[in-house]
Amino acid sequence: MDPFKSVIFNNFDSILRVHYLIIDTVDRETNSYLKKIYSNELNANEFEDFSLYHQSTNILIQSTFLQLYALLEETLYHESCKKTIKNLSGIKRFKEALAKQGYDTSGNFWKRLEEISKIRKCLLHSNGRLDIDRYRSETESAIEMLNNSANEQVIKTIDLKHHKPGTTIILIQESFLDYSSFIIKSFINSQHPENLI
Repeated sequence: MDPFKSVIFNNFDSILRVHYLIIDTVDRETNSYLKKIYSNELNANEFEDFSLYHQSTNILIQSTFLQLYALLEETLYHESCKKTIKNLSGIKRFKEALAKQGYDTSGNFWKRLEEISKIRKCLLHSNGRLDIDRYRSETESAIEMLNNSANEQVIKTIDLKHHKPGTTIILIQESFLDYSSFIIKSFINSQHPENLI
C-alpha cells in the first residue's frame, strides 16, 4: 500500500478506535446503573445519569459517523486537483477529478459513498428527521440500499412518540460506522494507475 493510503487508513481507524474507547467507558457506566436498576437500588439522580448515558451512545455514534464523513471529504478534496473540482454539493463535486486519477467512480463503492452522503445530509440539514428532509425519498432509498448492501439494518427509521403523526427520524447503528469505514477504504483502494485519464 502506498504511504498516502496508509496514512489515510490510519486516520479513519483512529476515529473508530477513539469511538470504541469512549463507548467502552459508557457501556461500563451503563452496566453499573443496570445492576442497580435490577436490584432496585437506583435513586432519582442515578436514574437521570443512566438516561443521559443511554442517550449519549446515539449521540456518540452520530458524531463519529460525521467525523468519518468529514475526513472522507477532506481526503477526496486533497486527492482531487482544485481545478477539476466541480461546483456541485457533496462528494459529487469530486467525481470527475477522481475518475481522471484512476478511481472507480462508476462502481459499487462509489455508489455506496453517494448513499452515505445522503445519510450525512439528512443528519446535518434535517437533524436526522425524514419528515422534514427535502430529499426524503432519496434518503429512504439510500437507507434501503445501504441496509441491503450491509446485509443488516445499519440504519433504522423510528416514528417518534408524543410528536405529530409521521415524525420520523433515522437512527444509525454502531455497525454503520464499521460499514462506512469499509466502503470508504474500499473506494480509496479502487484507484488503479492504469486507469488514469
